[in-house]
Amino acid sequence: MGSAGADTDHRALMQFRSLITDDPHGALAWGGDGGGNTSATPCGWRGVTCGARGRRRGRVTALDLRGLGLSGSIAPSSLAGLTYLRRLDLAENRLTGGTLSLAHNNLTGTIPASLGNLTSLTDLSLTSNNLVGAIPDSLGNLQSLTGLYLNLNMLQGSIPPVVFNLSSLQELVLQFNNLTGTLPSDAIGKLPSLWLLAVDSNQLHGAIPVSLCNASKLEFIQMTKNSFSGVIPPCLGARKDLRALTLDANRLEANVDADWRFMDSLTNCSNLKVLGLSGNKLGGVLPASIVNLSTTLELLGLWGNMISGHIPQDIGNLVNLRDFEMQQNNFTGTIPASLGRLYKLSKLYLHGNRLSGQIPPTIGNLTFLSSLILDNNTLTGPIPSSLGICPLEMLSLDNNRLTGPIPKQVLLISTLFYVSFPGNMLTGSLALEIGHMINLQTLDVSRNRLTGEIPVSLGDCQILQNCILKGNIFQGKIPDSIGKLKGLLHLDLSRNNLSGRIPKFLSTMNGLEQLNLSYNNFEGEVPESRIFLNASAFSVEGNTDLCGGIAQLNLPPCSNRGSTIEGN
Repeated sequence: MGSAGADTDHRALMQFRSLITDDPHGALAWGGDGGGNTSATPCGWRGVTCGARGRRRGRVTALDLRGLGLSGSIAPSSLAGLTYLRRLDLAENRLTGGTLSLAHNNLTGTIPASLGNLTSLTDLSLTSNNLVGAIPDSLGNLQSLTGLYLNLNMLQGSIPPVVFNLSSLQELVLQFNNLTGTLPSDAIGKLPSLWLLAVDSNQLHGAIPVSLCNASKLEFIQMTKNSFSGVIPPCLGARKDLRALTLDANRLEANVDADWRFMDSLTNCSNLKVLGLSGNKLGGVLPASIVNLSTTLELLGLWGNMISGHIPQDIGNLVNLRDFEMQQNNFTGTIPASLGRLYKLSKLYLHGNRLSGQIPPTIGNLTFLSSLILDNNTLTGPIPSSLGICPLEMLSLDNNRLTGPIPKQVLLISTLFYVSFPGNMLTGSLALEIGHMINLQTLDVSRNRLTGEIPVSLGDCQILQNCILKGNIFQGKIPDSIGKLKGLLHLDLSRNNLSGRIPKFLSTMNGLEQLNLSYNNFEGEVPESRIFLNASAFSVEGNTDLCGGIAQLNLPPCSNRGSTIEGN
């Protein structure tokens, strides 16, 4: 065992012992103070077990002091210092304590029922261990408890009703377990001091208890990734101090206007910053009252539902929004120009709806916008040149009906790493300015009506990995500069009017995994090295003047004349 690890465990156990006021059997006469505990290292002390192999070798892994009649208190700073502790048994003693934290260890097994004997505890944290089994009913004895943190374990079963009788509880954090069952209808109302309820990422089901509305101090309600169902209680707005309500990824419903009354009530929550309702079964028409939510709101997530109607034109009232996520719904109408007033907006996700009309040029006012995703709508008109002002990293406009050229201003956004415009009716050439996209990793402009030659400057996009230009009207040769793209993984130039010979550099690019040159006008010999040796990795079909190559291509042999590969 390294000396640093030994010293750490030694100090932790000595601090633990220093708070024991009565040791009737002399069990903790550690380190040579009698009682047979003369070993210099903790591994020889009574009740202490050390690891035998690997990193745990010589480190304290278990502390078993059951039934020794010990009196005194527990200091979290001591037991938390035993960083390799996996088992703790303090049952049948008379220990008390203010705070007990064993968070971020490797504790296994079940939560000891004996923890319920520590009736003076105010905080109990077992966060981030490997605990299994049920939450013991004995925790209901901890009537002084203000904070209970059992998150990031593998606990099972239902939440014991006795937990909801801990009237002093302020923070109840049970997220990221495998808890099942329901929340009793009157449960939360019995916790008048509760300000944080976090039960997300479990397997809870049933209705959201109306008693949430009676917890007068609630500020954070986190219930995502469960199976809660029914309608959202319309009284939640009674919690005027509410800061975050996250109910994403459940089975909550709204079918008629009355089911959306909760939105009207939430307009009373003047401190609301986060509203997450994504991934539910919310349908019907989005109420206009959404624009009257608190101007402190920073995240609004309604994606992955079945919501219809228009996005209200006054959505720009929510001036502090940073994330606006309304994708994968049934919204119709136009994108509100007032979005241009959301000057702090970083993410705008509206893809997978039925939005029509033009992309508002006012979006160019958003000088913090990093992601603009408008795929799979029926948007028309040009790509606004004003987007060139935005510090975009992701710009995705797939499968709309956009027309006109790709603005040079957009190609000058050096922060872009993902550009995707396939399935539109864009025209004109791909301008030389594309070489300014020095962070570009994916470029997809397939299935448009782009013309001209592939710009030489594309080779300046040095970290480009995916280049998809298929289904356009590009002509001319493949520029030699493409050979400078050392990180290129996927190159698809199929279904254009490209001509000339297949460049030699394509057969020397080490990282290239997929290459599609099909349905162009290439001629001459197909190379027979690297990617051209794997018939499943490349395609040259539909080029009637090619010859040679591997046998699977079934191409005619090349004559000596005119068979030279481009670049030889």
